[in-house]
Amino acid sequence: MTPEEKAAAAIIACPCHLGTREDAFILADKALASIAHEETVKLCVELMEALDYLLQQTVDQDLKHGITLTEGEEDSRQQALAVIAKVAA
Repeated sequence: MTPEEKAAAAIIACPCHLGTREDAFILADKALASIAHEETVKLCVELMEALDYLLQQTVDQDLKHGITLTEGEEDSRQQALAVIAKVAA
């Protein structure tokens, strides 16, 4: 039984549910989409934190110690900082 079918079966089994099997599948899909969205948001935050830490430990340390970044390093740093700012907003 798929997760959607399990969720639909649980909804159908609920004595307060008076809808059809199709209603149950719609509710199950919505519940699964909500869970997937929450997991995606959580992963985005974790990815942003990891990216920020990576910057701190690499190119930011180079800059702190007076090491000049290559053009590619500077471009990628700016891109990473822009994404971090966008996610944090």
